[in-house]
Amino acid sequence: MSQSTLRSRRRRLAAAGALAVSIALAAPSVAAAQETSDSTTTTSSATSAPESTSSETPAPAAETPAETTTPTTTEAAPTPPVTGAVVVDEDGNTTITIDIRPQLTDEQKAALDNAGKATKAAAEALAKARAAFEEAVAALRDAADPAAEAKAEDAKAEVEKAETEEAKSIAEQEAIVAEGLAAQAEEDKKAADEKAAAAQEEADKAAADAEAAAKDADEKESDVEAGTGDPTAAEAARADADAKAAAAEEARTKADEAVKEVQDAAAAVGDALATLDAAKITEALQSARAKVAAVVSAAVKAASAQVAATVAEERAKALEATASAEEKAAAEKDAADAKAAADEAQKEADDAKAEQEEAVENGEKEEADVEIGEETTEDVPVTVVDENTVSVDATGTQLIGVFTESDTGRTFRAVDYFTTDADGNPAVAGQLPAVSLALGDGSSTTTAAGSSDSDSSVVPAVVAGVVVVGAAAAGGTLLVRRRRSAQ
Repeated sequence: MSQSTLRSRRRRLAAAGALAVSIALAAPSVAAAQETSDSTTTTSSATSAPESTSSETPAPAAETPAETTTPTTTEAAPTPPVTGAVVVDEDGNTTITIDIRPQLTDEQKAALDNAGKATKAAAEALAKARAAFEEAVAALRDAADPAAEAKAEDAKAEVEKAETEEAKSIAEQEAIVAEGLAAQAEEDKKAADEKAAAAQEEADKAAADAEAAAKDADEKESDVEAGTGDPTAAEAARADADAKAAAAEEARTKADEAVKEVQDAAAAVGDALATLDAAKITEALQSARAKVAAVVSAAVKAASAQVAATVAEERAKALEATASAEEKAAAEKDAADAKAAADEAQKEADDAKAEQEEAVENGEKEEADVEIGEETTEDVPVTVVDENTVSVDATGTQLIGVFTESDTGRTFRAVDYFTTDADGNPAVAGQLPAVSLALGDGSSTTTAAGSSDSDSSVVPAVVAGVVVVGAAAAGGTLLVRRRRSAQ
């Protein structure tokens, strides 16, 4: 199987969420950290870690389930394995366990600490949201009216938003840890290269010494055979040659071992970079889902508030003919308050959508290579919304992914894209778009392996000025996004 095919399959898996770095990111909580010990190594199923940095104190091991860790150990590494994990207990406390030394800058350490605090805050918010949802569901059972149903729907949206925020903060920590592991792997590779070079130099010197000693022994033995040499000197020369030959063999063995360590270290670097790549992709997807969750939650809250306002207004009207003036006044006040709350909620929902649109409008313009699936298109005019999102100027399609740097410039590797749901709210499509649809029919693909539009299930179509850019994974409902004019 070609390397390009392998890379393509890995990327498809990553886009589908199959390359999660360590833990089930979408889960509401993750297994708790066990107590650390003085062990010098840890593996993906370890119960101890030699060095631990933690944003919060982990829960006692006796009260927690089995630990879930990041499987980043490379068994064939030339130095003790580099291992790291992000472990979060049910209260949102985060423990980062890294064997050897995490090669993190002060900025990365600060970001890791902030992400750990964000995880704890998100876990607390999630616990509150779940409690509110349970109360709303219980109220809905007691009184199945539109207002109760709206409140339950609103509470459910808050739970989903909190889950997404927690997953996003965990993904941020994993990406930072992966950077540290990649740096450590590079350092180990450099050390292995230096060791191998020294071993090779020693082996070459030993081989030269052995060759010279053997030549000297041959000459002395020839002199003895000719009757002109000293047998004792010839015997000593042969013993010296044999000893140096053995030393040369030992040096060659050590050099071969050092070369193997370099090969293993190179493989470890590849594994670490693959882990870093997967971590960044996971972080990008979680950040995208967090954006979507914020807007959708606001939209659901606005809809729920509107239902409550409608119910209050209808109740006020129903009391007009039968209730006392005092009851009417109270009902009218309730209706007015509900209407004000609905208007405020709608304003917040509109602001949430406008904020994302403004981010696109104010983004930096540039031309970047764009990689979608197995195809790369050069010099695509895009607007950089943030480090994980670009908007293609020709189509308005917002791609989710990561930037990679090379000698030839920046490439944006798409792993997903934004679309809209049936209510017009943003959504993460859960797949890659067709290249021609995402970049425009005039896009020029420079490198490709496979069909022209990869194997995406997107159906290209234009209906009444609206571009159909995706089909939802669940149900196959066509979703739309309006084409933005090129700026």
